[in-house]
Amino acid sequence: MMKRLLSGLLMFSLLLLIAAGCNIFSFTAPDDSNSAKVEDAWEALWDGNYAEAEALFTEVINDDPTIARARWGRAKARMKMSGYSGIELISKLSTLDTNPAVGDPQPLPFMDLNTSDADALFQSMKGALEDIDAIYSGVATRPDLNAEDVQIDYTAVFAIQGILELRDTNQNGSIDSNDINVFALFQAGGDFEFGDEAAWDTMTEAEQYEVLSSVYNLLQTSSETVLSLLEDDSIPIDTSQLDGVLDGILGQDENGVPTGDGLSEYAPPGFPWPPEGGN
Repeated sequence: MMKRLLSGLLMFSLLLLIAAGCNIFSFTAPDDSNSAKVEDAWEALWDGNYAEAEALFTEVINDDPTIARARWGRAKARMKMSGYSGIELISKLSTLDTNPAVGDPQPLPFMDLNTSDADALFQSMKGALEDIDAIYSGVATRPDLNAEDVQIDYTAVFAIQGILELRDTNQNGSIDSNDINVFALFQAGGDFEFGDEAAWDTMTEAEQYEVLSSVYNLLQTSSETVLSLLEDDSIPIDTSQLDGVLDGILGQDENGVPTGDGLSEYAPPGFPWPPEGGN
């Protein structure tokens, strides 16, 4: 009698769950619609339909921001929409000459882009950085992606975002006609300077420090990641050259010890350097 009563109660409970629309196994069931959409998005990405890919990846991420393959795909779509891949972006920096005996100062990448194109790249990098950082920091891990898988893209977006911050001199999150192009240069020998120091000097010290701090912290993050790539011969860029360029701009030696050069030369007196968040 007792067994029948318990069986009846169990059956009644199950019927209530079904009637309420509950799936007691939902914690293990895969989201087939998201999986299919991720695959469709990657196919669009490989076919060169970057806007379509970004839209599909965004639908998935809005539903579940922990899906790393969607995050990575959207970051790549955004980079490609800007006209570059992660490798192409980082190559812009790694090909700068650090030989002290060679040539005149070279413009840093994207200093000569017109305002509209520079801002389009700037916004793409900000969006890509958000997604790559989510994977690198462990916020998005499904399925089976981790920091090591995205190191090149992580290095690229932080480095390029740091360089482009030099174009956003009023630090309002966009590059427009209200900003000053100080035309940053990289000198042979691994140093850094502003090509238009008169324009730089029109800014207040607080404004200068805000720009320099933002640039420093982004490039420092990129520099720390480069160190883990130095021994990887499969990467099609000169990582040691890239490391030297970043060190030159940051004003530090190969061990990360400040040299007093680079960005630090422009840090206004009375402000802490390296800035908060740096070394």
